[in-house]
Amino acid sequence: MKPFTRSHIHFNGDPRDTELCKAFWPELSAAQYSANQYAILAEHIRDELSQAKGSLSAFNGTTPTASNHDKVARILVSVQERASESREDVLSYLKDTFASPETPVSQVLQVMCLAASLITMVRISGTKHRTSAGRPERRAYWKPGTSLRTIASESLQSGASGVLRDQPIEHRLTMSYLAAYYGYEVIWIHSLNDHLEVDRKLKTVKVFQHKIWLAAHFEPNDRLITPNEAICEALDTLNLLFPHSDRRTESFLEERDRPFYSLGYLRRDRNLNLSCYPIWGNKIQELLEVMKGRRSGLWQFLPSPHQLNMLESANFWIAVFVAGLAVISFVFGIFAVIYAKESLDISKESLRLTELEYRLSLVQACSDPESAPLLPDWCP
Repeated sequence: MKPFTRSHIHFNGDPRDTELCKAFWPELSAAQYSANQYAILAEHIRDELSQAKGSLSAFNGTTPTASNHDKVARILVSVQERASESREDVLSYLKDTFASPETPVSQVLQVMCLAASLITMVRISGTKHRTSAGRPERRAYWKPGTSLRTIASESLQSGASGVLRDQPIEHRLTMSYLAAYYGYEVIWIHSLNDHLEVDRKLKTVKVFQHKIWLAAHFEPNDRLITPNEAICEALDTLNLLFPHSDRRTESFLEERDRPFYSLGYLRRDRNLNLSCYPIWGNKIQELLEVMKGRRSGLWQFLPSPHQLNMLESANFWIAVFVAGLAVISFVFGIFAVIYAKESLDISKESLRLTELEYRLSLVQACSDPESAPLLPDWCP
């Protein structure tokens, strides 16, 4: 995992990003956000289109010079209008309307799933992909005979927690708190499939980062394909883990170049009851379990209400105290050695001066005609 470094690429934003996002999601036009809010979302669009560049070359545009952005925007509208139709019907319509006759069905399917993924913010695939380790990827497989609306709903409900007991969520549960005290870090993702996926071994939490998209779509409307309750709950999870008016959270997001802190709660509250999270409640519960575990770094030696570490804390701080005394003793020992050396040097200098004084006195005595005969052993 690459280290997180602060960047200022998205600080001011680009008006072209705003135009691109609104072309793909007209709902974003209902509210005015600063240009920098659209940068990461626009970057996601460009990344997705670059991966399907080969397949898109076989699709027709409104003009011979139409860009891939324009092609996908038109395809996206067509897929959205047919959200309740079967996969085969949508695929047939796209091939007949936008693709050339010789275009392989696999390429049409790839572009259709790309459009479906952008519409729903759920990673959708037309084939059953597998990773190198043989485990299914977190993608929603658009099965033949099913509609996009069904797939979007089932993919988010598959990991749902169901009915959770009425349990308060500790107000300290924030990503900045988990990062500071437990060493956890965020992996920012673009799809809701893996939202709040926790990896305790790597100490990471995957977080859907497009709060601006959720803000534009949490009001119910006929065009909405992703279940409204999932969008609202995802928005609530971001409000929970990244609370507004929290200085530590603000710094946490600023360091990671994520501008959505300034969006605030978006007319919603920070919900601190686990029963209000039927889809991602089990993930939140797992984060609460993390808070009951051992802290990282020096924080693990501070008393915590969630871990019985009083003996370890006492032993650690006693060891620190003893080590401190040892350091102090060592420093005083050094000063004592320096003082002894200075005393020795002074003693040597005093002895030399005494010897000079003796010789001077002897010379004076020998130079006296009356005293010299009395000192035959010292005066030649």
